[in-house]
Formats: sequence, C-alpha cells, structure tokens
Amino acid sequence: MDVIFIAEKFDASLITLRRRLNWSYLHIFYHRTMVLHSDRFNISEAAQYKLLSAQVNLGDMLLYEAMVDAWGRQPEVSQTDFWKEVGILDRAGKIIELSTDTSASQCFSGVVFHKY
Repeated sequence: MDVIFIAEKFDASLITLRRRLNWSYLHIFYHRTMVLHSDRFNISEAAQYKLLSAQVNLGDMLLYEAMVDAWGRQPEVSQTDFWKEVGILDRAGKIIELSTDTSASQCFSGVVFHKY
C-alpha cells in the first residue's frame, strides 16, 4: 500500500494516510510551528530560476509532475468528504496555533487534541 506525500498538500496527504491506516486524528496531528517556521536560507531569484530550470533539473521536474499526478489519482482524494476533512484538520491546526494556553486540551469537531 503506497501513500504519496506532496509537501504542498501536506494536510491532505496526512488525511490520506489516516484513512488508509484507519488512524485517529491524534495519530496525524502536528504542531504547525514546528513544521512551518523552520530556518530557511534565501537564494536569489536568478539562482531559483536556474535551479528550477529543465536544463538543470529535468529529471526532478519529471518525477515531481508524475508524483503530483499519481497523488491526485489516489482513491481517497476523490471521495466526497475528503476535502471537507482536510479543512477540518486545517482549522484544528489553526486553533491550536493561535491558542495561548498550549497545555490545555482543545476540542474540535468531536476530537480532543492534547499537547504531549
């Protein structure tokens, strides 16, 4: 059983994993600041253009395009309530991120999230 993760679709990829493995939300929940606010270095636009060009990274570009296409063909993605569930995970993450009391349990859509 393969599960394809695409960074730009991280929450949706987690929902796919949750559905495939029959996990609860507690298995896939993460604190966004640990993921989204990592230290990054900046490169110039010219360097970005060169790195992303077909001349330099044709193989990577082809692989990425194939993976994005395969990700979209996963059966879970076409289920009617899939994107609604992705939205629930997204809103729950925003609630936790904005919470000033990080030790408290947060309830959202019938699921209790605890900070461990």
